[in-house]
Amino acid sequence: MEFWRIAVIVIDYIFLIWFILPIFYGMLKAGNILGIVICAVVFFRTALYSFYDDIVVYLTQHGWGFLPYVLDALMLLFCIYAVIVSACMVWAMKKEPAANATALILGAEVKPWGPSRLLRQRIDAAYKYMKKEFLSFAVGSGGKSDHEIISEGECIRDHLIKYGIAPERVFAETRSVNTDENIRFSFKIIKEQRLGSDVAIVTDSYHQLRARIIARRTDKDIRVGACCTKQTWFGIMAYPTYFLREWIAIPVELLKRR
Repeated sequence: MEFWRIAVIVIDYIFLIWFILPIFYGMLKAGNILGIVICAVVFFRTALYSFYDDIVVYLTQHGWGFLPYVLDALMLLFCIYAVIVSACMVWAMKKEPAANATALILGAEVKPWGPSRLLRQRIDAAYKYMKKEFLSFAVGSGGKSDHEIISEGECIRDHLIKYGIAPERVFAETRSVNTDENIRFSFKIIKEQRLGSDVAIVTDSYHQLRARIIARRTDKDIRVGACCTKQTWFGIMAYPTYFLREWIAIPVELLKRR
């Protein structure tokens, strides 16, 4: 077997494990399902290439020889799409906010004992940002679901104050139930409190492009930069799952109308 084929199979196995691991932590999402499917297709076309060739011969003999070419064309289009959207996601991750821009921290689940791992990463990133940009304000965003003991916005605000950020610098938005409302309701607070027109969206790096699209649709006058979280071991484990989820969520977001 050629060296390149062995290398692809090894890489494919690594990513397959990477997509499967989050399932053991209760994370079965569109992202890791898509990742597992992609890994299965790659495995089929590399490790089982002789079997694939047999299928092509069979289809050709029975008048379906065009089908493999159609599937190959669809896979090529998908690869082109994946490269383009990934490049745009990386661009959004690297977009620096203006000095002392208002930190808008997008909510995530609050556990009975406090912020979830993902939310804690965002709170930590916001704290580091506000320590550096000492004239900035912050809006913690997120409502309260039935299983949460406190709203996500209040949890963010309380932890930033607990870390030493002055209470007058932190506001809480407590009504939103998704990213669209996180941004829309927080922008309303930013305008009401006259916190300026520069915003640093605090969230995981893979989330920045979709948040930017929503922000642009919500208010074209507000300038948006990215403040990305630093990934813990759990964040690294879940990263490919959430990254691929954005491949699905971004076109859906672009098709939405206010």
